[in-house]
Amino acid sequence: MVLRGQGQLAFAGAFYVIGVLLVTAVWLMFIQYDTLRAVDNRLLAAVRELPSLLPEDFHDRTLDATSISRTEDQKNLDRFSSHARLGGFAYLYTYIVRDGKIYFTASSFDAQDVENNSVSYYW
Repeated sequence: MVLRGQGQLAFAGAFYVIGVLLVTAVWLMFIQYDTLRAVDNRLLAAVRELPSLLPEDFHDRTLDATSISRTEDQKNLDRFSSHARLGGFAYLYTYIVRDGKIYFTASSFDAQDVENNSVSYYW
Protein backbone atom coordinates (compact mmCIF):
# COMPACT_ATOMS: atom_id res chain seq x y z
CA MET A 1 0.00 0.00 0.00
CA VAL A 2 2.89 2.33 0.76
CA LEU A 3 4.35 1.67 -2.69
CA ARG A 4 1.06 2.45 -4.35
CA GLY A 5 0.87 5.84 -2.63
CA GLN A 6 4.47 6.64 -3.54
CA GLY A 7 3.80 5.65 -7.15
CA GLN A 8 0.79 7.97 -7.31
CA LEU A 9 2.81 10.76 -5.74
CA ALA A 10 5.61 10.24 -8.28
CA PHE A 11 3.04 10.20 -11.11
CA ALA A 12 1.43 13.41 -9.82
CA GLY A 13 4.86 15.04 -9.49
CA ALA A 14 5.85 14.02 -13.02
CA PHE A 15 2.48 15.21 -14.36
CA TYR A 16 2.98 18.57 -12.61
CA VAL A 17 6.51 19.01 -13.98
CA ILE A 18 5.41 18.13 -17.51
CA GLY A 19 2.48 20.56 -17.22
CA VAL A 20 4.74 23.38 -16.03
CA LEU A 21 7.22 22.69 -18.85
CA LEU A 22 4.43 22.64 -21.43
CA VAL A 23 2.88 25.90 -20.22
CA THR A 24 6.32 27.54 -20.08
CA ALA A 25 7.14 26.41 -23.63
CA VAL A 26 3.85 27.76 -25.00
CA TRP A 27 4.33 31.01 -23.11
CA LEU A 28 7.88 31.45 -24.47
CA MET A 29 6.71 30.73 -28.02
CA PHE A 30 3.98 33.36 -27.63
CA ILE A 31 6.48 35.92 -26.33
CA GLN A 32 8.82 35.18 -29.22
CA TYR A 33 5.96 35.46 -31.73
CA ASP A 34 4.76 38.69 -30.12
CA THR A 35 8.28 40.15 -30.19
CA LEU A 36 8.80 39.20 -33.83
CA ARG A 37 5.41 40.67 -34.74
CA ALA A 38 6.36 43.94 -33.02
CA VAL A 39 9.69 44.02 -34.90
CA ASP A 40 7.90 43.27 -38.18
CA ASN A 41 5.44 46.10 -37.55
CA ARG A 42 8.28 48.52 -36.81
CA LEU A 43 10.09 47.39 -39.96
CA LEU A 44 6.95 47.81 -42.04
CA ALA A 45 6.44 51.33 -40.72
CA ALA A 46 10.10 52.16 -41.40
CA VAL A 47 9.96 50.77 -44.94
CA ARG A 48 6.78 52.68 -45.76
CA GLU A 49 8.54 55.93 -44.86
CA LEU A 50 11.71 55.28 -46.87
CA PRO A 51 10.39 56.59 -50.21
CA SER A 52 9.67 59.96 -48.62
CA LEU A 53 13.27 60.20 -47.35
CA LEU A 54 14.82 60.05 -50.82
CA PRO A 55 14.16 62.00 -54.02
CA GLU A 56 11.92 60.12 -56.45
CA ASP A 57 14.68 59.59 -59.02
CA PHE A 58 17.37 58.78 -56.45
CA HIS A 59 17.64 55.04 -57.09
CA ASP A 60 17.97 55.51 -60.85
CA ARG A 61 20.63 58.17 -60.39
CA THR A 62 22.71 56.05 -58.01
CA LEU A 63 23.83 53.81 -60.86
CA ASP A 64 25.95 56.74 -62.06
CA ALA A 65 28.24 57.61 -59.14
CA THR A 66 28.79 61.18 -60.37
CA SER A 67 25.08 62.10 -60.39
CA ILE A 68 24.75 62.46 -56.62
CA SER A 69 26.78 65.16 -54.94
CA ARG A 70 28.50 64.67 -51.61
CA THR A 71 26.13 67.25 -50.10
CA GLU A 72 23.04 65.37 -51.28
CA ASP A 73 24.56 62.08 -50.19
CA GLN A 74 25.23 63.46 -46.69
CA LYS A 75 21.68 64.80 -46.42
CA ASN A 76 20.31 61.39 -47.37
CA LEU A 77 22.62 59.69 -44.89
CA ASP A 78 21.46 62.05 -42.14
CA ARG A 79 17.80 61.35 -42.96
CA PHE A 80 18.34 57.60 -43.03
CA SER A 81 20.35 57.59 -39.81
CA SER A 82 17.74 59.68 -37.99
CA HIS A 83 14.94 57.51 -39.32
CA ALA A 84 16.73 54.31 -38.30
CA ARG A 85 17.46 55.55 -34.79
CA LEU A 86 13.92 56.87 -34.26
CA GLY A 87 12.59 53.46 -35.26
CA GLY A 88 14.99 51.74 -32.89
CA PHE A 89 17.10 50.18 -35.64
CA ALA A 90 20.86 50.14 -35.94
CA TYR A 91 20.76 50.12 -39.72
CA LEU A 92 18.47 50.67 -42.71
CA TYR A 93 19.24 50.38 -46.39
CA THR A 94 17.65 50.41 -49.82
CA TYR A 95 18.69 48.69 -53.01
CA ILE A 96 17.62 48.02 -56.58
CA VAL A 97 18.15 44.99 -58.79
CA ARG A 98 19.23 45.60 -62.38
CA ASP A 99 20.24 42.89 -64.83
CA GLY A 100 20.46 40.34 -62.04
CA LYS A 101 22.83 42.49 -59.98
CA ILE A 102 22.01 44.08 -56.63
CA TYR A 103 23.01 47.73 -56.18
CA PHE A 104 22.87 49.17 -52.68
CA THR A 105 21.70 52.70 -53.21
CA ALA A 106 21.37 54.15 -49.71
CA SER A 107 22.39 53.14 -46.24
CA SER A 108 22.13 54.61 -42.76
CA PHE A 109 25.38 52.93 -41.71
CA ASP A 110 27.79 55.78 -40.99
CA ALA A 111 31.22 56.33 -39.42
CA GLN A 112 29.73 56.49 -35.91
CA ASP A 113 28.12 53.08 -36.42
CA VAL A 114 31.47 51.67 -37.51
CA GLU A 115 33.17 53.11 -34.41
CA ASN A 116 30.46 51.63 -32.17
CA ASN A 117 30.64 48.24 -33.93
CA SER A 118 26.95 48.48 -34.74
CA VAL A 119 25.43 45.75 -36.86
CA SER A 120 22.23 45.14 -38.74
CA TYR A 121 19.97 43.40 -36.27
CA TYR A 122 16.93 42.77 -38.44
CA TRP A 123 18.16 42.34 -42.00
